[in-house]
Amino acid sequence: MDYQKIALLLVQVLLVAGALNWGLVAYNGMDAVKLATGGGDIEKYVKFTVAAAGLYHGYNLYMASN
Repeated sequence: MDYQKIALLLVQVLLVAGALNWGLVAYNGMDAVKLATGGGDIEKYVKFTVAAAGLYHGYNLYMASN
């Protein structure tokens, strides 16, 4: 099992979910993460995880271009 490919797939899924959430927020003000988690600290951790996935993916893109 290639853990790097699994991690990359998980990052891509998180980025798509984050993009859809931002689209929903922009379209009608509905925050899907808040709706799914009920708010509170868990919402903050989910959003932090999506942000970390974005940083990880950006780092991978930067390293691939060099």
